[in-house]
Formats: sequence, C-alpha cells, structure tokens
Amino acid sequence: MAEFVLLKEVAQGASQIWVVECKSSSPRPENSEGFEQFIQDVREKLENGLVLLIASILRSPSGDEPALSAKFRSQDVGAARFRLVLVVNGHRREWLPPLQDSLRARLRVTAKMWRLDPNSVVVMNHDGARQHGLVAAE
Repeated sequence: MAEFVLLKEVAQGASQIWVVECKSSSPRPENSEGFEQFIQDVREKLENGLVLLIASILRSPSGDEPALSAKFRSQDVGAARFRLVLVVNGHRREWLPPLQDSLRARLRVTAKMWRLDPNSVVVMNHDGARQHGLVAAE
C-alpha cells in the first residue's frame, strides 16, 4: 500500500489526487534483478493505493466513520486528475530519469485502464518533494 494520498488544489476549482510512495533509497539500474524487484514493489503499492482510494470514494456511506475526508469523498472520480508519485530521499537528480522511465513503463497498463495522463507517473527526490509540499522545509 502507498504511504499516503494527497488532494492538491492546482488551479481555480481544479484538483489533483496524488498517491505517494516514499523510499529511503533505490537500487541502481545496473543491478538488474534488484532494480526490477524494486520497481515491481513500487508499482504494486501505487496501483493498490489508487484502486483502494477510488473504491473508497465510490463506496456509498454505510453509517460507519468515513475513511476519507469530505473533500476526498466529493471528488468526481471520472473527472479527477490522478498522479502516482515515488519519492526517493537523497537521490541525485540525474538518478531520477531511469527510475521514472522504468516506473512509467511498468504502470503503462494501469495508466491506460484508468485513463491517466502519461505524465501522471512522477519520480522525485527530497528536493522535489519539498517543492511540492510533501515534506517540510528544513
């Protein structure tokens, strides 16, 4: 399961729903077996987080305490803009593109199935996470 989900206001009345997985490190692409397993694990966590989130939004209230805030529950899933995000702490910027390319390739079917923009799969480091408000500034 992904670390957390975030509802971000991106423009007047428009929002994005981010499903975020965080890692302290990642294997180098040259370590083929370890790298592929890492990408597979992240793919599963992001997919599971996306599906659980959509199911939670679509589920009718059962009288139990809702798992999501009213803002999440009021989202139109068909019109929502989702973003699947991997944050790798301490990674150099030049290490991010191979991760992002591999993760996008692994999530291509998921992105098509849910009609996500091809650029909705994003990999960033701690600096990118700070810029997007995912972590507090030091």
